[in-house]
Amino acid sequence: MNYREITKSDKQNITFQCTPFCIERNKLTSPDFMHIHNYHQLTVVTEGSATLVVNNFSYKVSAGSIYVISNFAPHYLEDTKHIEVINILFRLEDLLQCTPSLQQSEGFRSLFIFQASTSFYTRPNNILKLDYEGIQEVLRYTNAMLDELNNNEPGQDIIVQSYFLILITYLSRVFDLGEEPNQDAYAFYRLTDYLNQHYNENYTMNDLVKLSNLNERRLRNLFMQKYHCPPMQYINHIRLEKAKYYLITSDMNVSEIANSCGFDDSNYFSRKFKQEFGISPREFRRTL
Repeated sequence: MNYREITKSDKQNITFQCTPFCIERNKLTSPDFMHIHNYHQLTVVTEGSATLVVNNFSYKVSAGSIYVISNFAPHYLEDTKHIEVINILFRLEDLLQCTPSLQQSEGFRSLFIFQASTSFYTRPNNILKLDYEGIQEVLRYTNAMLDELNNNEPGQDIIVQSYFLILITYLSRVFDLGEEPNQDAYAFYRLTDYLNQHYNENYTMNDLVKLSNLNERRLRNLFMQKYHCPPMQYINHIRLEKAKYYLITSDMNVSEIANSCGFDDSNYFSRKFKQEFGISPREFRRTL
């Protein structure tokens, strides 16, 4: 598996301080090449169709499809047929600083937070498909951002970021599963926030019950309902994504990475990594 890494400096076309840092309209006349990047990418398919391949999983996309690619997730488009896309590039940490209230939305969390941890592994329906009216609404915001970049007027950063945040809010509402907020949901999200930050600690199911103040049956049901996987598998997803990041960005050996990500046994870590990504940690690093 050979792929190219694309950095923010390769792509940035917004010269002022802003979230996002790049907006581009692309027309692909041939298959894409496999690549990774150290930022997140929101893609709107405006015309045509293709097959999106992310971490060896394939998804059909066409006009009206909207998806988010997380940082360091190998991906590319194949079987392209007159496809045109708008890519909006941003750093998740910058977006989170701008959207504290929106982070309680199920749609926002599914599209921008959980998907970023698992890179499509458990939620193939993370590819949002809008109807005609929906895609026109999205194009209104993206075209406004693109038009603003062509104007040399004061306040460009305010206009672009404002439209971007409106777009993020709109997509989160559309993607939301429509459940009413309740105490169980808030307890569940507090737990997943904690696990995302403390993924390298050892947990039993009883630990998760105590941390969440939810009974075991309810907790298991919420994980299956929200993320289509049991609690311990969710934790392993987070650990393995972090391990992949260390393999790309650090000089630590496999045993050190396994330990830093919460795996006491490096052989077990290697088996789980291959199950998740279809390649061993050492093979993954050799492809970089």
